[in-house]
Amino acid sequence: MDELSQRLENYPSNIDKIKKLIDVMNQKFDFQEITDLAVFDLFCYWYDEYKLKGKKGKIRMPSEESKATLPIDEKYVGEFFK
Repeated sequence: MDELSQRLENYPSNIDKIKKLIDVMNQKFDFQEITDLAVFDLFCYWYDEYKLKGKKGKIRMPSEESKATLPIDEKYVGEFFK
């Protein structure tokens, strides 16, 4: 699994990883809208806010097992458009 780095010198590598994620989401889930970076930005906000945080704004930390495979599956992509 690719992870983004917080270090400025890794910024170009982060861009490549983001482009790869966008391509996978576009091809695997037929999520063509994700190629619009404004939609991608909203998707990331939505995923963080509604899928990674628990009720009442408390952050629900993923387990060690799920950290390696944070799922972005079709049901989440579908929910984004509701």
